[in-house]
Amino acid sequence: MRSEPSQAQHVLFLPYPSPGHVIPTKAIARELMRRGHRVTYAVTADVAELAAETGAGVIDYRVPLMSETHPPDTWTQDALGAAFLQYITELTGTTTAIEAQAGADRPDLIVYDCTVWAPGRALGRKWKIPTVQLVPVFASNERYSLMRAQVDGADHPQLDEDHPAIAKFHEMMAEFMASHGLDPAEATEFREAFDEHSLVFHPRALQPYGDTFGPETAFVGLSHEDGDDGKESTDRWQPPGDGKPVLFISLGTVVNDRPDFFLTCAEAFNDSEWHVVLAVDEALDDENGEMDLSAFADNFEVHSWIPYHEVMPHAEVFVSQAGMGGMMHAGNNSVPIVVVPHQPEQRVSAARVVELGLGPRLDPDASAEELRAAVHLARTDPGIRRRTKWMKCEIDAAGGAPRAAELIVDLLRDPGDGDPGPYDAVDLPRTRGCPFDPPDRYRELAETGPLHRMRFPLGDDGWLVTGFDEAKTVLTDPRFSHRSELIDSPLPPPFPFPPGRHRAPAAEPGAFNRMDTPQHTRYRRLVAELFSARRAEEQIPAIEAACTGLLDGLAERGGPADLVRDFARPLPAKVIFDLLGVPADLRAPLHDNLDVLMHLQLDVDDLLGAVKVVGDLLDELVAGKRTGGDGDLLSELASTSDLDDTELRNLTWALLGGGTDTTANMISLGTLALLEHPDQLAALRAAANEPAAPGGRPPLDLAIDELLRYLTISQFGASRAALADVEVGGKTVREGETVLVALPAVNRDPGRFPDADRLDVTREHRANLAFGHGVHKCVGQFLAKATLRVAYPALFERFPGLRAAVPLDQVPLRHDMDHYGVHELKVTW
Repeated sequence: MRSEPSQAQHVLFLPYPSPGHVIPTKAIARELMRRGHRVTYAVTADVAELAAETGAGVIDYRVPLMSETHPPDTWTQDALGAAFLQYITELTGTTTAIEAQAGADRPDLIVYDCTVWAPGRALGRKWKIPTVQLVPVFASNERYSLMRAQVDGADHPQLDEDHPAIAKFHEMMAEFMASHGLDPAEATEFREAFDEHSLVFHPRALQPYGDTFGPETAFVGLSHEDGDDGKESTDRWQPPGDGKPVLFISLGTVVNDRPDFFLTCAEAFNDSEWHVVLAVDEALDDENGEMDLSAFADNFEVHSWIPYHEVMPHAEVFVSQAGMGGMMHAGNNSVPIVVVPHQPEQRVSAARVVELGLGPRLDPDASAEELRAAVHLARTDPGIRRRTKWMKCEIDAAGGAPRAAELIVDLLRDPGDGDPGPYDAVDLPRTRGCPFDPPDRYRELAETGPLHRMRFPLGDDGWLVTGFDEAKTVLTDPRFSHRSELIDSPLPPPFPFPPGRHRAPAAEPGAFNRMDTPQHTRYRRLVAELFSARRAEEQIPAIEAACTGLLDGLAERGGPADLVRDFARPLPAKVIFDLLGVPADLRAPLHDNLDVLMHLQLDVDDLLGAVKVVGDLLDELVAGKRTGGDGDLLSELASTSDLDDTELRNLTWALLGGGTDTTANMISLGTLALLEHPDQLAALRAAANEPAAPGGRPPLDLAIDELLRYLTISQFGASRAALADVEVGGKTVREGETVLVALPAVNRDPGRFPDADRLDVTREHRANLAFGHGVHKCVGQFLAKATLRVAYPALFERFPGLRAAVPLDQVPLRHDMDHYGVHELKVTW
C-alpha cells in the first residue's frame, strides 16, 4: 500500500445543499477526521447545522436553488430551456460563492456531489488539487448514460437541439471556464469527466452495466453509520410492540406532495394487519394542508419526516418512489421494496429494482387493491426475499464509509513509491454480454496486461490473472498455496457477515481439494488411480447405459422437456453415485443438498442445514462401506487405505461435489451453445464418427476440449495465496496476497488461442485450463470428459431435431451459482 500522508490534510466537501445529499457524506467526513484530517463543508445555511453535526468546519453560501422551485406539471420547450439555464446559473454562481468563502484556506482535496459538478471540477483544476466526485444516483460513463436512460425509457423531457437555450448554455460555459483560467475548448471533457475519480453510493451489482466502469469509479454502497444522528438508541423510533408487521411508506423528500397516493395507502391498509409508518410532506401534515389526516386509522402513524435508518430495521416491506437513499437503506436491512416511481430518474431505478428481483413496481395511480397485492407479494415471495438478502451482502461487501475514506486518503498519499493504492484495484467482473462469453470487462482488462490489482470484499486487495502463461505460473509455482484459510474470497458473502476480514476455515482431514503438499499429495494419490484415464474408459459402457435410459424416458414423455432436470443433471450424478456405490435412498437428498451449497446467496439456516444433511448422509454411507463392500470405489478405499471415517467422509464429499455439478452444467450449457451454433453442432456430430488421424487425437476429443475451453463453467476461477513475494507478469505479488486466476478469461487469451472468442470444435489442440493446472488439476477430469463424449452425440443422435423451446434471452442463467450454466433449458424436437 502507499504510504500515509506525511501530515494532516484539508478536505473540502461540496454536497448538494439538501439533507438527502449531505447525510451520506457525514460518515465519510467523520472517518477522515478520525484519521487525523481536517474537513470543511461548503453548504447553504439550510443544511449547515446538519453538516456541523460531524464536527467539521462549515462555510455557508447563498444562491438560488432549482430545488426550491416546484417543477411544472407539463414541460414546454421554453420552460425546459429556462430551467436548464437556471441550473447552469446556479452552478456558476455557487462556484464564485464557495471560492469567496474559502478565501485563503485552500483545501488539499475537494469532494463534490455530481449535481454540483461545475464548482468541484473548476476549483479543483484552478487550485491544482485532486478531486473526488460523489454519485448518489446511477453513475454514467461512455457505455451508460442515466440521462439518456431517462429520456429514452422514462419520459424525461428533452430540449430540442436547435433551441436557443442550447447556444446560450455553450456561451455561458465558455465564459465560466475562461473566468476561472480554464480552456473553453475543453468544455465537453470538463462536463463529462468520465475519468474523474468517483465514489458511487450503491454497490456495483445495482449499477446498470456495472462491469463497464473502471477502477476510477468505486462503488462503495451505503455510506452510513449507526448513531450518526447523535441520538441515543432509546430516542430513535421503535415499533409499538403490538406484534404487527411494520409497513414503511415514504416517497422521500422530493416527491412527497402526493395526497391522492397517501389516501390510497389509507384505503389499502386502514385497520389491516399492518402497522403503517407513513412519511408525508410537512405541508400535508398540517391543519391547513390538502389532506385530512383523520382519513388514517389507528394502525397508521403519520410523520412529516422520519429517518430511514430508524424505521427500516423494523420494516417488513418498504413502499418507495425508488430514490437511491431509500433503496440503499432497504437493501441494507434486506427489506423488499414496492416501487412507485413519480419522476423519470426514479422510473429508471424502479426498472432496475424489478430487473434484479428486489420487488414489484406500481404506477402512482394504482388502486388500493393493487397496492395491497404488491405489498403482499413483496412480503411473501421467496425469490424476492432471497434477492434482498443478496443485495444486503453486496452492500456490505462494497465497503461503505470506511472504504470511501480510504479511497479519498489514497489520493492524498505520495504516489511516487510505485505501490498500488485502492483506486488501482478492480472489482471481480460479473456481467456477461453474451451467455457463452466471459464477462465483457475481462476483455478490456486483458488488453491492458495479464495481471491486475483486484479488490477482495472480505479481505485485502490482491490480484486478478487474465493471461494464460501467468495463470500457469500461479497454478504450478509451489510458492502459491491452495489452503483455504489463507485465501480471500473474491465474492460477497452468501449471507450478511459482521464487518472485518473473513476467510474459510482450514480444511478438515480428507478435504484434499483445499490443502497443499504433503497432505494434498497423500490423499490425491489414493484417488488418482481410481479416477485415471484407464478407469474412465472402463466406465464408458455404464455411462452409455445411463444415457440411454434417460433418453428413453425423454422420448416416452415427449416434449417440451427441461433438459437440465431430465438429462443433464441426473446423468453425471448417476455415473458418480454408481462409481462410489451410493445406495439409492441416499442419492436424492445428497444431490439436492449438494446443489444448495452451490448457491452464492442463501440463508445461514439453509447453509447449515444442507451441510448437516450432507455430513450425516456421508457418515451413514461411510459406515455402510466399513461393514461390507460392494466392489465400488468407496468400498475399495475403505478396505485398502488407512483413512479414518472423517477422512473418508470428507474425501467423498470433495469427489461428489466436483463430480455432479460441473459435468451437469457442461452438458446443458454445451447443448445450448451447439444449438445456437448449428455449424458447430454439425461438425461435432461428424466428429463423433471420425477416427483419429495417425498420431493424432480423436476429433470428438478435440470438440469436447473446445467446448470446455469456450464455456469454462468455473466462472470464478481458481484462487491461490502467495507464501512469499513472487514476480508474475512483471509485477510483484506480496506474501499473503490472494491471486485469482480468471479461468474464463485465461481460456480466451488470444496469445494462446487464435480467434479465441469463436467456438470452433475442429480447433487444433492446445491444452486449456478448464480443469485447472498443476497438482490441483481436477482429479475427475477423465471421467467428466468420458461422460461428455457419450452425452452430446447420444443426445443429438436420439433427437436430431432437438431445438430450444424458448428464445435465448429467456433461458435462466446460473449467474448466482458457483458453477456457470443454465438453471433450466426447455427443449423440444
